[in-house]
Amino acid sequence: MMMDEALQVFTGVVRISGNQSILNGVLLIRAGVADFPSAMGAATQYLRNQGIGDGDNISVSGVPRTVEYGGQSIQVIVMTSAQKS
Repeated sequence: MMMDEALQVFTGVVRISGNQSILNGVLLIRAGVADFPSAMGAATQYLRNQGIGDGDNISVSGVPRTVEYGGQSIQVIVMTSAQKS
């Protein structure tokens, strides 16, 4: 996924369940991972590698996007980095 827009910072409590990470009701996916399901799991693995768990307050740098998957439009944040806040 190309990052042709300015990065934004999103903060809040992350909810992690299985391979999904949700921040403020928006699904996190990892920048640089081409397909949607893999990008979703990659985001969760990245958070865990940063020592971030379910219920942590975090700050995420990324770009808001909409992806089409399974006939649905899904709001996501294409995450480039994250840290506890």
